[in-house]
Amino acid sequence: MDLTPRGILTHLYLNRPIYARTSSYGHFGRTPDNEGGFSWEKTDLADVLRASGEAPARAGSRLGLGTRGALVVGQVALSIVLLIGATLLESLAHLRHVNPGFEPANLLTMQIPLSPSRYDTDQKKAAFFDELVRRVESVPGVRNAAVTLTLPMTGFARTPVQLADQPPAKLNERRLGIIQFITPAYFRTLKIPLRRGREFTSRDILGAALVAIINESLARRFWPAYPNGQDPVGQRILIGASPQPVEIVGIVADLRQSLESDPRPGNVSSLLPDPAGFGHVCGSDRR
Repeated sequence: MDLTPRGILTHLYLNRPIYARTSSYGHFGRTPDNEGGFSWEKTDLADVLRASGEAPARAGSRLGLGTRGALVVGQVALSIVLLIGATLLESLAHLRHVNPGFEPANLLTMQIPLSPSRYDTDQKKAAFFDELVRRVESVPGVRNAAVTLTLPMTGFARTPVQLADQPPAKLNERRLGIIQFITPAYFRTLKIPLRRGREFTSRDILGAALVAIINESLARRFWPAYPNGQDPVGQRILIGASPQPVEIVGIVADLRQSLESDPRPGNVSSLLPDPAGFGHVCGSDRR
């Protein structure tokens, strides 16, 4: 026998049958009747293709994929989107019915910083804001204008408050109230309802007596029977560290500092003291 490569291939070709069909393929292996030799076995390609198609399907089923799995994932995702959308719409609907305590419609506000070099005295600052309020009120269509150090929902400052007819307590033992410094037309400008008493007037600025306006929450804290029982109007309180009593001349409705929370307990409004280097100007129209 020729042991050259060509001879070996010729010997295999002549002594072993090879099936050559388009639907078959051969492979080398051992057979019982021919141990240690090469054998060609006939295999149907249709069975092979069918088996190869079933394998990925079984793998996809094990991984939770496939058409049915994709539909389930899509339904879950759509349900989450609808749930989030419904929650947001419910929150927006709730916010639309929350009363902030003032009328934001047709209200214009702006912050005015003053130049320290030009307005270097309290008299100059007071004259500037007085003239600014007068000019804003003279604009056609504007009904009221006022100046305040803080606007609703933009931040606030607290100060100790107690009744003047009680023994003075330490500052850290007194109840805290939100302090707000304003000019006389502030409540009319923001359309904050007046419940009792009166608003500030220009006479209060020139008068020697200190006056304040509180909200209903603070009235209930010091006079739990409010609106019944003793009338808070005419009573006197101590504000901050000052030992000088301040007379309550009016009570207004509660004002929210956030739409997500209830009104802060206790709001004390006082006339604007020595003007600061800035202020918020508010103007409302005649509607």
